[in-house]
Amino acid sequence: MANKLKPMGIIDLFNIKQEENELLNSYLNRFFNISIHIHKSNEEIFVDVFIIGFQANPFSESLIHNKVESMREIQSKALSHIEAEEVVSPKKLKEKCQQTL
Repeated sequence: MANKLKPMGIIDLFNIKQEENELLNSYLNRFFNISIHIHKSNEEIFVDVFIIGFQANPFSESLIHNKVESMREIQSKALSHIEAEEVVSPKKLKEKCQQTL
């Protein structure tokens, strides 16, 4: 008799936490990759669990204060935030390089 894997449930999402130095894009992808395997789902629960697993930062604070209602809305806001981070990161790197000279 083959071992059957237990189907994933909402409770499994609570184990997904953003790592200390993990980029938003990476956390978002990990969360989505696991959440698609959950059969009995509720969008509101996905949103709440996603926010709970987030490291405190301005983006997570904005999700809390501007109550998002769907993962699609989180994804849209996250993509805008990621694009902004990518613009700022090269500037920060350049500033650090100039400070060390």
